[in-house]
Amino acid sequence: RKEGCARAWVSPRGSATMFKGLREQWKQLEDCIIRPPRATYTDDELVGGTSGNFAVGVYPGVREDVELRNGMGQLLKCSYYRPTGRSVPQDLPCVVYCHCNSGSRCDANEVVGLLIPSGIAVMALDFSGSGRSDGEYVSLGVREVDDVGCVVAYLREKKRTSHVAMWGRSMGAVVCLLYGERDPSVAGIVLDSPFSNLVTLMEELATGHQGLRIPKIAIKSLIGFLRRSIKKRANFDIHHSDPLAAAQSSFIPALFGHGKDDDFIDFHHSEALYKAYAGDKNLISFEGGHNCVRPSFFHTSVCIFLANVLGPFAQRSPERSGGHGGHGSPLASPGLASGAAQGVDSLAASLEGSPFQQIQGLQGHPISPNSLQYTDEMMLQEALALSLMESTR
Repeated sequence: RKEGCARAWVSPRGSATMFKGLREQWKQLEDCIIRPPRATYTDDELVGGTSGNFAVGVYPGVREDVELRNGMGQLLKCSYYRPTGRSVPQDLPCVVYCHCNSGSRCDANEVVGLLIPSGIAVMALDFSGSGRSDGEYVSLGVREVDDVGCVVAYLREKKRTSHVAMWGRSMGAVVCLLYGERDPSVAGIVLDSPFSNLVTLMEELATGHQGLRIPKIAIKSLIGFLRRSIKKRANFDIHHSDPLAAAQSSFIPALFGHGKDDDFIDFHHSEALYKAYAGDKNLISFEGGHNCVRPSFFHTSVCIFLANVLGPFAQRSPERSGGHGGHGSPLASPGLASGAAQGVDSLAASLEGSPFQQIQGLQGHPISPNSLQYTDEMMLQEALALSLMESTR
């Protein structure tokens, strides 16, 4: 051998240790995608606790826990929340809530507090691979869309549901987009912080300031390896998680929302989806990041949007149930001729007296309608321009 050149030598035991370490690191990389931390919870953390009975202010409700099986035979744990009382009709509109990749049906607690006073039922589920449901892996929308199909079929066959809408956050928003393309009978979808394409997101996370700082030249090869290993381990193709393609052939009314400071799924993902979306659409931006508490005006916008696409029956409070006619829907078909502020004022009146803080079992940070500045008409007119329907159209 040449002078000065030492031959590197690794013992068989050292080599085995090195490769074992590499395998563990690769598995951790896969787990970031298909096996994030799995949510755990008790019944006490669901709205209604162990009894299932709850009230949102003066509006009573009940939770019914349901077990369904998806097409793969996996058990799905679900909770159906509905308003109760003599004035509640049998046929109720329902919103299916879809959680994020490491979430569970507990994530719908705040949604229950927002929608029950308006006479809208809520169906929450643990996706396969999440929470208490069967399954080992999540698939970022690829298989979760089939879970939603089972839930929607159950609602239409067993619960006399008048209309179905969907509300999802992060991965859950992607599921809504993918399912919406498949089932055009869905009344509307609320999409909070979706990604436009899984592979694109993976590339950004690998090269971004919060990512692994992998050289760009190596990214495509790495993702190619990940695609093959994930397909072998979890039996799905990451290329099939492509909501941008689905958006181009989706015509369901859609309300997008995204934090301008989101450093996990950048705001440009919602911008791209909004631009490509074929149906009626609106995009609302707000301050905050991916996991921040959503502002009150966004929740108000969502309630107005759902009131228009579902046409819900608004419950009357017990004190007013014998009065003159009560309210129809919270918005009573407000026309744009009166301005968006009329719809906002109607919603404010319908929510007043319903303290979300009193929901039994509600976790997190529920909003109060009084925290919204309804006088800021210009901001809300822009945010709701496509959500409010003109009654004379």
